[in-house]
Amino acid sequence: MDKTVTTYLINGDPNGTQCTFVSNKICQMFVVPRSNLAYLNT
Repeated sequence: MDKTVTTYLINGDPNGTQCTFVSNKICQMFVVPRSNLAYLNT
């Protein structure tokens, strides 16, 4: 079974907030740097 991992750069910055999806799975992962935690609350 092939799986595809898709990463979205929310702000367009690879060091910024990221959202990752894995195909064929019900999971999401958010990567938020400490400097962007205020953005997460909005």
